[in-house]
Amino acid sequence: MASQVSTEGFQTDKYFARSWALLTRDKGWAKPVLILTLLQLIPVIGQMIKIGFASEWSRLIAWGASATPKQKGVDYGQCLSSGARGFVVSLGWGAAAVFAAMVVLLIPLLGGLISPFMGLIFQGLAVLLMVAIVRTAIYQQISAGFKASRLWEMIRYDSEGIGRIVAMRLIGSLIIGVAVAIVVIIALIAGLPAFIAAVDQIEAISSGGSAEYNRLIFDAVFAWLVPALPAIIITSLIASFFTTMLDLLGYAGVGLWLRQFDVQNWGASDDPLPLATKYRMPTQTVHPSYTQPTNAEYYPPAGSVHMPDVDPSVYTQTPSSYQPQEAASAAATEPAPAPAPEPAPAPA
Repeated sequence: MASQVSTEGFQTDKYFARSWALLTRDKGWAKPVLILTLLQLIPVIGQMIKIGFASEWSRLIAWGASATPKQKGVDYGQCLSSGARGFVVSLGWGAAAVFAAMVVLLIPLLGGLISPFMGLIFQGLAVLLMVAIVRTAIYQQISAGFKASRLWEMIRYDSEGIGRIVAMRLIGSLIIGVAVAIVVIIALIAGLPAFIAAVDQIEAISSGGSAEYNRLIFDAVFAWLVPALPAIIITSLIASFFTTMLDLLGYAGVGLWLRQFDVQNWGASDDPLPLATKYRMPTQTVHPSYTQPTNAEYYPPAGSVHMPDVDPSVYTQTPSSYQPQEAASAAATEPAPAPAPEPAPAPA
C-alpha cells in the first residue's frame, strides 16, 4: 500500500493510508517503533523521548516533506529536549481536561449522558493534544502549545480532518484493546478450574470469614494468576509496540493535516494563521540531480518558523518556495529578450 499512495501535498482524506505509507516506506521501519517501545520502560524520560521523536517527525511532515521515521543517527538529546516541551504541554492540557471531565460528570443529567462516550472524548482530546505538541515543536517554544485561540482556529477550519484522525486512533485502540482482552481472558480461563477446585477444598476444611480462610483464598487467587502472568506480560509488551505504532501514525496524520495551514508562512505564535491557502501546498522547483532524503533532519531556531534547509548546496530559500541555485543564477544572467519589431504601417 505504501507504494500506491501519494504522500505529497495536502489531501482531505486518506489519513491512515498516507500515514501508514510514510511509516512503512523504508525497509526496517519497525526498528524505531521497537526502540521507542523499549524506551518507554524508562519512567518519564522514555515517554519524553517518544513524544520528541514523534513530534519532530510530524513537524517535518507538516513542512511538506515525505520523510519516514529516522532509523540511524537519531539525536536522542534533541528528542528529549523537544519531548520535554511536549510533555509539559501534555501535562497542562491533560490536567485541564481531567478537571473539566470531573466537573461535567458531577452534573447529574449531563454526566450520565456523557459518561458512555468518555472513551471517544478522550481519544479526540489525545489528537488535539498532538496538534498542540506539534505546534510546540514547530516554534520550539512551550507557550506555542498553549495558544488556545490558534488551536481552535485550525480545528474550526477543518474539524472533519481532525475527526478522521480521531476515528483512525479510535479504531486502532479498539482493535488493540480487544486483542489484549481476548488473550488475558484465555490465560485466566485456563487456570480457573484449578482455582475453583482449590476454593471448594478450602471451604471444606475451613470456616468462612476466619483469618486462615482468607489467607487460603488469597493463596488460591495468587496461584491462579501466577501461571497467567507470562502471557499477560508478553501480551502487554506486544500491545505497547502496536500502541507506539498507533501514536506515530497519529502524529503523521496530524502533520499531514497541518500542511493545509501554510506552515512556512506562520508568523509569531500569537499571529492569526494564513488560512486562505486551504488545499494548496507551496510549489517546489526540484533540481534534476536532487533526490528527496528519507531521513532529513530539520531544527529551526528557537522562537521562529523557518523553511527547512534541505540541501544548502542545491537550494536557496525564498519566502514561498525552494529555487535551485543553478536555475536562479541562469535566470539572473540570461539577457532579456529583444522586443518584437513593430509591424510596418499599411500602405495608403
